[in-house]
Amino acid sequence: MYENIHLYLIFLPVAFALITKAIRRCVIVEYFSMAASFVLLAISYMFLTGVGTLASKTLKSPIFGDGLFYADHLSAFMAFLISLIFFITSIYSGDYLESELKRRVISERKVSDYYFRGFLFVSAMMLVVFINNIGLMWASVEATTLVSALLVGFYNTRESAEAAWKYLIICTVAIALSLFGIVLLNYAIISSKVPGLSLDYSLLSTAGKFADLSIMKFSFVFVLIGYGTKAGLAPMHTWLPDAYSQSPAPVSAMLSGVLSACSTYSLIRFEHIARLSTGQNFASDYFIVFGLLSLFVAFPFIVLQNDIKRLVAYSSIEHTGIIYLALGFGGPFGLIAVFYHTFYHAVLKSLMFLTAGSIISVYKTNEITKIKGLFEHHKFLAVAVFIGGLGLCGMPPFGIFFSELMVLFVGLTAKKYLAAALYLICLSLIFIGFLNHLSKMTFGHYAKCHAEEAFECENCNRATAGCRALDVNVGFKMKLAIAILFVISAVSGIYMISALKEAMAQAVALLMTPGL
Repeated sequence: MYENIHLYLIFLPVAFALITKAIRRCVIVEYFSMAASFVLLAISYMFLTGVGTLASKTLKSPIFGDGLFYADHLSAFMAFLISLIFFITSIYSGDYLESELKRRVISERKVSDYYFRGFLFVSAMMLVVFINNIGLMWASVEATTLVSALLVGFYNTRESAEAAWKYLIICTVAIALSLFGIVLLNYAIISSKVPGLSLDYSLLSTAGKFADLSIMKFSFVFVLIGYGTKAGLAPMHTWLPDAYSQSPAPVSAMLSGVLSACSTYSLIRFEHIARLSTGQNFASDYFIVFGLLSLFVAFPFIVLQNDIKRLVAYSSIEHTGIIYLALGFGGPFGLIAVFYHTFYHAVLKSLMFLTAGSIISVYKTNEITKIKGLFEHHKFLAVAVFIGGLGLCGMPPFGIFFSELMVLFVGLTAKKYLAAALYLICLSLIFIGFLNHLSKMTFGHYAKCHAEEAFECENCNRATAGCRALDVNVGFKMKLAIAILFVISAVSGIYMISALKEAMAQAVALLMTPGL
């Protein structure tokens, strides 16, 4: 039953994308996309619960033959996470795009373009998590870059076009470095003269030490820089704040929540292969350095930020740093922390980006200094952004509190005392800065009139000196998506569904087994 289910997750989104282009009416496209994304979520959950029957193996395909695709519990975990976030953002997107249509920010044709690109984006990410060949995995990661760049530049404004090109150029150059690392890996395979060995992960992960140590070290460094750039690691992060802030809110949620995780997934696969030749400590040092650097870079920009979406974007750099720090601390508990933090971060960061998008639609501005009195005017959004922001900073009972605590525990257990201390200091300072921004937006009084800003106010139907009356109407489906994410993020810190826990535990067991 589960042998070919991966093909549905890869190719159904392509079919759905083509259907959205054929539908003319925006309302029909919206509801079709919600239904289609739910189908993908249901299939991915079926795969998650049934992956135990596959264990860890190459998958048969009636069209592509054996060996092209590979699945294990890590693949199932990633596929479920991608489907979950995409489904929730699809719920949100309907009312979000409708509000953009009313404001004449986009045309009706752009609505079908949005869903078309979104489904292709999901297909590319699914290909990343199911492809067996390391070279084709690289090509799949590059495909996610190309498709997501179209979503970043969705609004066709000067700023969004600039952000899309910046993202495309920086990530493409970085991914080219990863390709060079894979070429070095292929050279090591040829030099090893091991019969039957190829770039297939299923073979390399069971091959033991087959490569020259120096070649594998160089190979890993190039791949780390390439995939690390795509994940948003500092100092290769410069594309990220622009791309996340200029994208539609649901796209920002997908980029931060799951695309970054796909890049990290690819690196984890490669590191598993490299570790057989280099040992654990070599990659560990690089992960710790880049992880701490990301925390240090994120801190001042979070504290001094005045753009709500860029604030959440820099928080993504912080949490990417935490994930890589956990990878650096290593061991089974380090990997457990990575997977739990990846899940919690995807849900909470999606919550924050969708809430930020709703706040911007109410206040008609991204500037934090102009967003005040949120609790007075829109209690739902106030609770979502304030409590969600605290959860993102690691407050219990949200899951990030437990995963961040786990990272600290693993660091101390590994006797990385300096790194653990710096990690704790950065988290504390970022928490203070984030709380300051949340308090300013949530509390206080919003003054409608600002003499320096004079324009015709549509809400008041009169010319007023700087009148900025709020449109407090937020669509039901936007609220529903935010509420679902809020509940998942709060409950998952206390209770995680057994299939998801089992998938993460088995993924750790597979990755920690030398030569599988």
